[in-house]
Amino acid sequence: YLTPQNPANQHHCIGASYHRGSEDTAYSEDDQQQNRQRLIDCFPQAQWAKEVDVSDKEARCGVRCATRDHLPMVGNVPDYEATLVEYASLAEQKDKAVSAPVYDDLFMLAALGSRGLCSAPLCAEILAAQM
Repeated sequence: YLTPQNPANQHHCIGASYHRGSEDTAYSEDDQQQNRQRLIDCFPQAQWAKEVDVSDKEARCGVRCATRDHLPMVGNVPDYEATLVEYASLAEQKDKAVSAPVYDDLFMLAALGSRGLCSAPLCAEILAAQM
């Protein structure tokens, strides 16, 4: 990604690297250079892309929250303990629809993973409609 220029300091943010299963949040010069190269590859005719300077080592590193199925979590926060109790006899009640217990007035928008730039606007609309 490439963000618009920050008017306060005239900087852009570029990114991002991803290493499946890694929890390392240390700065990586290799990752920084790969991000720069991807930017150049996306804009091969643009001189400005070749002039992007990443030598100052200003980078943020983090771990993305994701679910096993890579779908975001949006809506009411489930009450895990109450769900265990409510669903304990679910196998015997196959014809009964049982709603998952949730905390009242507690919502989340989480686990956007590496697709957050794309999925966040729609998830925010869903969340606003539920609230």
